[in-house]
Amino acid sequence: MAQIRTWRDFTAVADRARPTIGVSPGAWQEAAEVMGSQNASITLAAILQRAEHIRSCGGYLRDLTEKARAQKFSVWPMVTALLNARVGALEKAAAGKGAEESSAAQERGGCRGAARWISATRCATA
Repeated sequence: MAQIRTWRDFTAVADRARPTIGVSPGAWQEAAEVMGSQNASITLAAILQRAEHIRSCGGYLRDLTEKARAQKFSVWPMVTALLNARVGALEKAAAGKGAEESSAAQERGGCRGAARWISATRCATA
């Protein structure tokens, strides 16, 4: 698998991923023209992350393109929402793991398990 090192690489990957979620070449081209290739690529990546919750990814991209044309769309709230969802999932997982680790540490009568949990939580949220 090739690494993404530049915006050009990112856009190429987005273009290759586009058909897997039902985005037509025309919808993709229009999005790139209206939003710019970087913002269109970011938007497509965000749509890809939520594709299972979106009825028509191609239609959704077209709708966002029209909003961008009217200057009523920015990718950053979309990216922020994805980041918040990811942080929330990590916090939820850490809380569940923390409860398990904490009771295991208490059963052993020491705090090594709790220390490992704190260390793991820092790594998971960093």
